[in-house]
Amino acid sequence: MAKSRRNGAARKRSGRPAGRKSLEGRVASDPGVCSGKACIKGTRIPVHIVLDLLAADESVQSILAAYPNITRDDIRACILHAAELAEEEAGVS
Repeated sequence: MAKSRRNGAARKRSGRPAGRKSLEGRVASDPGVCSGKACIKGTRIPVHIVLDLLAADESVQSILAAYPNITRDDIRACILHAAELAEEEAGVS
């Protein structure tokens, strides 16, 4: 129960996670980088790699150790990017 309260407290009235602004702009698509796939800005690390690692139950700490040039917020931005794509696909936006 405490966990759901904490998650609820971290959301703004719009239902979106708090701190969303700080994550904007961390994911970019550039046709000249990784064939235009969405990557963590300033890197050649595709968003899908980070998501695959998280889905495989890798910890954030192990991802940060494997990719020392990214931050915890970069990982959160990857998740947010995926959520936005899913929302668009569902026609929610």
